[in-house]
Amino acid sequence: MTPLILLVPLVAVAQEEQAEDFRGYIDQGKFSIKKGWWTDARDQLNLAVGHPDGWADPEAWYLLATVRYELSDIEGARDAASRAHTYSRSEDQLQVSAGFSAFVHEQFGIIEVRAPHPGMAARLEVDLQTLLFDPEQTKFLDRILSKYKRKVVLPQRFGLPVGTYLVNGVEVPIRADEPAILELPTSELRTRGPAAAKLAQAEISVGLCNWLGTDVKNLLPSLNTQIAVSQPIGPARVAVLVDWIPTAYNMANGESYINTAGWSAGLRAGIEIPGTAPLVIRPSIGYRYSTVPGLELECATQGTSYTCGTPEAPTDLVVYAVGRAHIPFFELSLAHLDNRRTSGVGLGVKGVAEYAFGTLPKDGEAFALSDGASLPFDVDPEFKTWNAIGLRVLATVSVAF
Repeated sequence: MTPLILLVPLVAVAQEEQAEDFRGYIDQGKFSIKKGWWTDARDQLNLAVGHPDGWADPEAWYLLATVRYELSDIEGARDAASRAHTYSRSEDQLQVSAGFSAFVHEQFGIIEVRAPHPGMAARLEVDLQTLLFDPEQTKFLDRILSKYKRKVVLPQRFGLPVGTYLVNGVEVPIRADEPAILELPTSELRTRGPAAAKLAQAEISVGLCNWLGTDVKNLLPSLNTQIAVSQPIGPARVAVLVDWIPTAYNMANGESYINTAGWSAGLRAGIEIPGTAPLVIRPSIGYRYSTVPGLELECATQGTSYTCGTPEAPTDLVVYAVGRAHIPFFELSLAHLDNRRTSGVGLGVKGVAEYAFGTLPKDGEAFALSDGASLPFDVDPEFKTWNAIGLRVLATVSVAF
């Protein structure tokens, strides 16, 4: 019996501490309301109604309803006010919560503004065409107008006092009983630029590139840096990209070398899979034109120069040429970027699989690493082509603007 007797006071202390935590959230919420710190107040009151002792507390729900209203969240205010009314424990609580619930349910409506494609950005011009007699509604409308002076990403869903409005020149009646749906045409997005100003992005990527195949067997995994700028066009996102790949390779003497002449430039087009926000999943296809250094050629003496690529000839010289290649590729990008905002920084990773259709220069000039001596060479026409599979893995920082 003794252990059970000791357990009862411990349980009572724990319950008392939980109750104190719950009241502490409400007290912090009230303090933040007095200071006008609405976001802090919402966070504290969310903790209060999420507490085991607060989920049915009418005071906590009523305070949360008023805070959500101040933050222009009419749908959230309606939900909290209804709960405050349902959980009321006295006549006074019932009257106060019923009055506020009727206010947000009957004097406001909801509008959802859409664009031709999700993720497009716009500036919303909201002009009231009817009169407002309630000063509280006027203050609420001023907060909404201030919020949408800046460019936002569509769709946007928000509350407005009941009345008739012009939203970007389109007349919309706002009613309390059902949401209004407005799909703005591209011409009414109040923005400029390609695709009516969907968000452009700049990307900086760093990772590894590796070539596979008999023609590139001496190439080693190498550093890959990339800069890309993308712009949505319709449902697709199109990018211009430039890569620098200082290519490492093994030489015939057993040493390794890095040639900084590895460059590429190209285009990429992809579609972001919907419904994954804030994770952005984007499969893409693209093309790049690239220089690939370090391609090994065995050469034989031909007068005062060398001819490379003829397998039956004796090897008098090994050169490492810079090839050219047309490279179609497939890319899969995963990034965390909140596209609901009109600017932001995202972090992600992407993998690229590609195939190179390459050629070698018909002639060139090699330089000895030991003394820098110039060694002219030409390439047998039958051995001017090369092919390889490329794999890249890159970490990416993206900035939307």
